[in-house]
Amino acid sequence: MSRLEILLEKYCPTIYNLTKKSKKKIDWGNIDKQFETDYLKIGVVVESNIFGLLLHAESGEKFPKSFLAHCEFLTKSLMKITEQDRKFREILLGKITNFKDLNYLNPIGELSVLKKLTDSGYELIGIEDQRFFPEASPKDF
Repeated sequence: MSRLEILLEKYCPTIYNLTKKSKKKIDWGNIDKQFETDYLKIGVVVESNIFGLLLHAESGEKFPKSFLAHCEFLTKSLMKITEQDRKFREILLGKITNFKDLNYLNPIGELSVLKKLTDSGYELIGIEDQRFFPEASPKDF
């Protein structure tokens, strides 16, 4: 197991288990190597992606641990949707496990709002579809 895989399983086991169900296989070793190459340089803030947060959490920092716990909580809370809708599961995984992207806050914000809405009685009945929303990204909720 790569370092990333071990840390994700430790801090976000539900998310890690979803990655195993994904049709898209994750090359953990390559992501780990790429992170070393691209982000562990002088002047780069490594907590700018989920992998960096995992490393900071492992070093004992409180905020990354809390943030990752929130990501895990969101994923557990939205499991009913992932079980019913495979496309949603793949999008959820793509947003949370996008270790190369420096912008992880927007997806977490979207998932937080989705959780709040579903807790308030709303249902996710569809995902933005370019047939109905030509300007939309097909991966937005």
